[in-house]
Amino acid sequence: MNKVELQERLKSENYNTESYCLNGNTLMEGHCLDDRGEVWCTYYFERGVEFEFETFDSEADACNRLYEKIINDPFMKRRR
Repeated sequence: MNKVELQERLKSENYNTESYCLNGNTLMEGHCLDDRGEVWCTYYFERGVEFEFETFDSEADACNRLYEKIINDPFMKRRR
């Protein structure tokens, strides 16, 4: 899936849009997807630090991994 498809899927599954970011880091805390030119990155951002940082050669691989991280995070907030 690509970034647009990931966004649509997360919204349809009622994940809180304030708990993740698909355009680099614009959060105080949460899961992030970032296009850094040659590579795509996923990480968890908290208190100015990138945790669980992973790089991918394709947007699809990065989006699929971020989706896995979000749905498997027991603290991920869902919208009500």
